[in-house]
Amino acid sequence: MAGAGAFGLKMGMMAPVATLMLHWIYGAVLGAIYGSGRGSGAVRTAAA
Repeated sequence: MAGAGAFGLKMGMMAPVATLMLHWIYGAVLGAIYGSGRGSGAVRTAAA
């Protein structure tokens, strides 16, 4: 999308919409992976 204007708008409206949707999917997957280990005690931090 380099050289396609701000947010790739020269490529049409679907480019920024698809990018936004992919970011949402990435965030949901990352949140699901991170959230799945929250209650198991797998990662413990020192509380000062």
